[in-house]
Amino acid sequence: MHFDGKQMAARRRRLALTREAVGIGVGRGYQSIVDYELGRTQPPLKVAVAIAELLGLELTDLIARDREAVAA
Repeated sequence: MHFDGKQMAARRRRLALTREAVGIGVGRGYQSIVDYELGRTQPPLKVAVAIAELLGLELTDLIARDREAVAA
C-alpha cells in the first residue's frame, strides 16, 4: 500500500480541518499527520482506514495510483 498524503491533505483542506483535528480524530499526533501528508511515513492500515472515514473517503481514494505519485 502506498498512501497518498497529497490526496489526504487536499481533502482535509477542502473540509477545513486542521492537522490537529485529524490527529485527534484518528488517535495520532500532529506530527504524524504532517508526516503522512508529506510522505515521510506511511500510516498503519488501521490508521489509514480511520483517516479515510474521518475525511468521508473510501480507503482506495487514499491509495496512490503509482509509486511516483507518492514520491512527488
